[in-house]
Amino acid sequence: MPRKRQKAAAARKKPKSPETGVRRLRKHFVEIRRLLLAWFDRNQRDYPWRKTGNWFHLLMAEMMLRRTRADQVLSVYRKFLKIGSSPARASRIKKKNLLKMMHPLGLRWRAEQLIKTIDYLKDSFNLRAPESTDDLQKIPGVGSYSDAMLRNRLFGERIAAVDSNVVRLLCATGRVQSKSTFSPGTRLKFSPNPWPTSVKKRSIAKL
Repeated sequence: MPRKRQKAAAARKKPKSPETGVRRLRKHFVEIRRLLLAWFDRNQRDYPWRKTGNWFHLLMAEMMLRRTRADQVLSVYRKFLKIGSSPARASRIKKKNLLKMMHPLGLRWRAEQLIKTIDYLKDSFNLRAPESTDDLQKIPGVGSYSDAMLRNRLFGERIAAVDSNVVRLLCATGRVQSKSTFSPGTRLKFSPNPWPTSVKKRSIAKL
């Protein structure tokens, strides 16, 4: 067998290094990111919490948006900020009135959590904004996703904010294996092996 063919045959038999798999995985996510940003440029909707730099407004919006559609949150968010635009003002809203205000969003536990969060913020951050991740993580109701989102928006840190929607997308595009029921403690398993291109295109087309 000619030497060139021998080298080609040896290269085909040689197992791929983990680095090769990581590079292919990174390339896959870069393409997913490009497609998502292009989709967002075409279809983004105008919500006030996407424009504000007010840490309290951002946190309240994030808590209201949990397991709830953005269009459903919009009117409640605006109504809340009219009378509770700061921790001090929000703490003066009577509990029964706040529960009634949050009722259209469902999930009574969310309203109860909101009350606890506002009480904590009134005592700890009435005159100043959180200045570090330590400050954020001490706030009741702030988990890993909220912490990452707020650090991105407030401090400009490039940290991935991963919630159940992100997990579903990554699973749908064929690169992540996860439990069918997502929880904050779920560990994601990334597969460096390529999946059929048709899977990726079909999944992205549904966005």
